Amino acid sequence: MYRILICALAAFGTLIAQAPAASDTEIAAKLNPLVSAAIRRSATIAETNDKLTNALMAIARSGSQPSRELVASFVSSLADFTSGRQVDSAHVSALSECMADMLRGSGVTNFGLARQLRTTLTELGVTDAKLDPITRQFIAIGEAVRGPDDMPANDRIRLLMAPKK
Repeated sequence: MYRILICALAAFGTLIAQAPAASDTEIAAKLNPLVSAAIRRSATIAETNDKLTNALMAIARSGSQPSRELVASFVSSLADFTSGRQVDSAHVSALSECMADMLRGSGVTNFGLARQLRTTLTELGVTDAKLDPITRQFIAIGEAVRGPDDMPANDRIRLLMAPKK
């Protein structure tokens, strides 16, 4: 059973890597099974995290890729902090879209995407103590892809902590 899942994850990773100009929505849809597998720990932890890391690295445009270690650390934290939680397809899609948007350098700011990530993780019951480190990792990925946001520090804090409307 695990081998079938690993093969499926590898196939999705290959599809993502070969997609020349897919939209962010299409990319996020291809990430969904990988994100779901990482959260549900449906295969070995190292293999699942590695497959998701590879898929995320393939999304970033050449010349603006974050370090593999940074992405792997984020994936590991995401899997650790969401493990054992009831995650529906809407949450998986929201997480996938956030990650795809961050790695593709989509129009939303790093902090705007971090806020979306925090909102989704909060809905899943991830505590504040765990939200802060994963949010920092996520923002670091965005800064590696497209540089820091031009926003004063106080505005960043308010944006991250403000409830989503």
